[in-house]
Amino acid sequence: MLEGGRDGGGGRVKSLRAVGRGYIYIYIYRALAILSFLSPLPRRIPPTHPPTHSQHTHTHTSIHPPIHPSTRTMADSIPSEMRALTVPFHASPDRLQVSTLPVPSILLPTDVLIRVHAASINPIDVKKAAGMTRMLETIRFPFVLGQDVSGVIVRIGTEAGDFQVGDEVYTPLRKGGSFAVPLPSVMMALVMVHMRGLMLSDYFFLRFPAAAADYVVTSSKHLCRKPVTISHSLAAALPTVATTALQALTRAAARQPLGDLTGKTVFIPGALSGTGHIALQLAKRVFNAGHVITTASPGKIPRIAELLGEGTVDQIIDYTSQDVHEKIEKGSVDFVFDTMGGAQGYFSLVKPETGVVISLATVPSGEQAAAVFPETPWAIKIVLNLIDAWYQWRARRWGVGMYEFFFPNTETYAKDLEKVAWWVGEGKLRPVIGRTARLEDLEGVIAGCTEVKSGKGGTGKFVIELV
Repeated sequence: MLEGGRDGGGGRVKSLRAVGRGYIYIYIYRALAILSFLSPLPRRIPPTHPPTHSQHTHTHTSIHPPIHPSTRTMADSIPSEMRALTVPFHASPDRLQVSTLPVPSILLPTDVLIRVHAASINPIDVKKAAGMTRMLETIRFPFVLGQDVSGVIVRIGTEAGDFQVGDEVYTPLRKGGSFAVPLPSVMMALVMVHMRGLMLSDYFFLRFPAAAADYVVTSSKHLCRKPVTISHSLAAALPTVATTALQALTRAAARQPLGDLTGKTVFIPGALSGTGHIALQLAKRVFNAGHVITTASPGKIPRIAELLGEGTVDQIIDYTSQDVHEKIEKGSVDFVFDTMGGAQGYFSLVKPETGVVISLATVPSGEQAAAVFPETPWAIKIVLNLIDAWYQWRARRWGVGMYEFFFPNTETYAKDLEKVAWWVGEGKLRPVIGRTARLEDLEGVIAGCTEVKSGKGGTGKFVIELV
């Protein structure tokens, strides 16, 4: 809330100006995106009929981005083309294919080019590919899956900080990373694209997350050095789930009377889910929660101590035969981290006034959706606000101190990953991989992505290995 008086008025003016700038950026982004589609970039035309498994062929293009003179590169040559896991149109995982695309170019001084060794797939990746977010954003085809990578820097811009060619790094790639910088920098980058003889569509294509590919370009501002004690595959399993879990736990801790979760009761369903298995370890070993509760199927219960470590979880509920409302005392939980859906059903479990429920599996408010997906139509925002209002009303009815849908803050990725790397090195955090596949093993990749999309039966993360 803005305070009254002179400061409050100034705050309102600043707020209006910020909103105005935001709308200007959005409309410029949309205009440039339209221009990018009109530019004559050779691209794969989706077939009239969806291809069968026998038609998973490679897509070739003639674009060879030139090397920018103000970059430093590894001695061995970087090819002009690369492999990438793509869908040619909105489709389920069985339509995935390995395509040949141009290796992305460094466009901004802070950019780095990474040779990807491993990439992990998150539910949002396959949902985007299937078109489940088509009403919120426009994506280019062929669409490259993935946003979590671990690899080696092979080329850097002139302002890449203390990163050097040859550094092993891991990161969650940010959507539209170049549009997170001030507008003058964006326009400067577009001028660079024009001067180098590329098309606007090259710029937009290269700035979207595309982890499951031999090479990716991202900003050095969001990078972190890979934990030295684990492989690239294990490191690739961490970025999105670890930063999300860390931020959610930090937010919940801040809402507690003493500002932390020490000795508190925490309930995180989905013991061996992608985010759940990381959140459980952080809750116990980093945030010092006193009583950690989770759920699992009978087949996974014996593996929890083995995979997460003895003493990480204090109470395991078999969700197939037991009711959490009978196993958890009403009004006894300080924090519920809903990673599986069903947040409304947990409101009665939390402590009145101070209990916190954070969900990754319900729906965001209209404003939250618009912040992440600027193209969200106003009608969708209204619907989302109505649904969120219903959740908020239910939460207040049960006396919940705070309920919210949660999107992680991408601005703190680098700092968060530094903490994660430290905890991995200390043995406080163990990433769990349930399935891996080589990029060239298309059947294995399809099986892994299908499992991720279904949200059932998987353990930990699914990782695609490229080196």
